[in-house]
Amino acid sequence: MKKLILLLTVIVSASTAIFAQLGQAKKSDIEKFKDAKLIVVLFADSAYNASIEAAVKRFWNFHGNFEFVPDSATKNYSKGDYYFLTFARSKKSLKIKAKLGASEDDFNGLMVTKKFKKRSRLDEIVAQAFCSNLIDTTDWYPELVRAVQILNNYFNYAIQANSDKEISASYMISNFPADLSILNGKRLLIETGNLSLKGKEDASQLLGMEVEEVDRDEINKAIITQDPDVVYMYPVVNEKYCDKIFVSAAGSEVMYYSTGSNSDPCKCTGKDLKSFKSRIDKALKN
Repeated sequence: MKKLILLLTVIVSASTAIFAQLGQAKKSDIEKFKDAKLIVVLFADSAYNASIEAAVKRFWNFHGNFEFVPDSATKNYSKGDYYFLTFARSKKSLKIKAKLGASEDDFNGLMVTKKFKKRSRLDEIVAQAFCSNLIDTTDWYPELVRAVQILNNYFNYAIQANSDKEISASYMISNFPADLSILNGKRLLIETGNLSLKGKEDASQLLGMEVEEVDRDEINKAIITQDPDVVYMYPVVNEKYCDKIFVSAAGSEVMYYSTGSNSDPCKCTGKDLKSFKSRIDKALKN
């Protein structure tokens, strides 16, 4: 199996945000999920529905047992070996117009849950993958491609873990540094407006690789084409946290992750780039 590329920088107190991206399942949940049917919940939004169907059909590879079901028909799957792939919209994502679900922990993105509810309880959530707070019609497909791939990466790693400990956030953070040598020759793309530098700071010099500010359409294109030469950053905000995630366009491997207070403007700063470079240098040295 391709090694899970996962490198996180976190604030210890932000455990909810950590579990949100890594998953919060036990080994028994993963094994049960592997043999169950995944119900992909469709909502009353044609752009979301078309995009999640296309993303799952193209990129879901953890198992092939899935079915697309309108939310109004999920009551028919309340008993049996079923898990649900659904979307939770956070309170900070008011510009997402689609009528979707929600989560107790105010999460924004795709979730795999043990039961389907309009508002998922924390103990019902198996794993989650952040999506952006602002999603327009043309953004749904690339957003959901990334989320589907991040969930795949987690489950494909977790199914091979030996114990609950090995799929806990603390263990993964400590024991699974990324093979960051694959960043050689790649470009980091940051959506215009999401880069905040001080004075004469130069992003490319701080990171030691090419950094470009681009329109969101260019990042979406890299995701859709699975461009092997692109890494990009996207921010997500909820009621408590600002999360900044750096992801490879091909395969949606999480390369770097930082979380902090949502009072932060939630933009990529010189500090983020320096910290990312420090982790890259350390990984290459080792």
